[in-house]
Amino acid sequence: MLKNLKIPISFLSFVDNGLFISQHKSIQVLNANLFCSYNVVFILLTKFGLVAEHGKSEVFHFSRLHGNFNLPSLNLSPLRNPTLLPKNTWQYLGFYFDWKLLFHHHIDFYANKAILTIKYMKILDNLTRGLNPLQRRWLYKCCALFTTLYEFQLWYYNKVSLKYPLKSLRKMQRRAALWITDAFHTLSTMGVEAIAGLILINLHLKKLYQRFHLWEFSLSPNHIIKLILMSVNSNKHDPHRLFLESLTAKQKLKLQSPLINIDNSCNKYIPSFSSFNQEFFPGNRLIKFFSDQFFFYYCFQEAKNHIKNLDNTVTKASLDLSLSIVISDVSIKNSITTSISHIHSYNKPIVKTIHWAINITTTEVELFAIRCGINQAVNILNIKHIIIITNSIHAAERIFDSLSHSY
Repeated sequence: MLKNLKIPISFLSFVDNGLFISQHKSIQVLNANLFCSYNVVFILLTKFGLVAEHGKSEVFHFSRLHGNFNLPSLNLSPLRNPTLLPKNTWQYLGFYFDWKLLFHHHIDFYANKAILTIKYMKILDNLTRGLNPLQRRWLYKCCALFTTLYEFQLWYYNKVSLKYPLKSLRKMQRRAALWITDAFHTLSTMGVEAIAGLILINLHLKKLYQRFHLWEFSLSPNHIIKLILMSVNSNKHDPHRLFLESLTAKQKLKLQSPLINIDNSCNKYIPSFSSFNQEFFPGNRLIKFFSDQFFFYYCFQEAKNHIKNLDNTVTKASLDLSLSIVISDVSIKNSITTSISHIHSYNKPIVKTIHWAINITTTEVELFAIRCGINQAVNILNIKHIIIITNSIHAAERIFDSLSHSY
């Protein structure tokens, strides 16, 4: 009906929630369009026997004007509804919008929520055993930091000022670092974050945003973002009326949008990536194709017999051109993790690799040590068999785990 009346407005419906979107240079014209649209939808709902909750209706305006401006109210009294007054901020689906889309209130809300979470987590220090720094760090990353960066893509994109967001986020992370380390408040922010094992917040945002760019590759070909980013020469779908290649180079330089970053990263890093390639389907993974080439042996023998079998295995590897053995082990002392791997192969000196890390789990280090050993073994010529000896069979099985996990 709105289309038949030629009212320049869009309507989005989310189950029991609706949203009118209108754009015009005149606020009076905008209010007139909103009033007519509201009236049409109200009549339709009444005919269907549905009731509109007018008390939950809100109106909000976005503007590019500099400085403050007075917004007129939307008078719905002819429809026996209250008059709607524009607000300075608008909460919708967990997002906090302001009229210039700076998202300062959104950042402050979630940063303060994270600080409050950190204060409440201090209560856990009263437990019988308390919390060590590693546990505090994991609590901060899983509970507080995850909340703070909720939908950070709204305000983190190309050519946008990050002075205000970084100021709030650095303040939040400094409080977390002081809690993790129990350090004095006089220490510098970068110093206490380094001791706590926390990456600088600006570098963390950059890392997350680069990973966010990869999300675009998993979208279906007919997704609206795919259509906006598609090439002019593509024959798969009709180009969107707002697709980026329709803009001039000067217009692209002035455009502030996350889509510009996604488009640049697509052309720079992975120009030929296809998320629907057959190799990514569950039945086509390496562990499925060559399931008979991977074996796991559990030790149920006595120590003497087990050591004798290991010695025989190493001796066999030193006499076989096509066999290589990777031996890995991990130890933790004073929160410092040491990983070591030995590579034994025919007629070659033993290759020994040692790595140190702090504030990291044992499983992560085990996987890293096994990975380093396999990478060095496969680079040896004529190697057809690789034997991995480790005291963590759980970590070894994780190598072929395609499910999402934290390591």
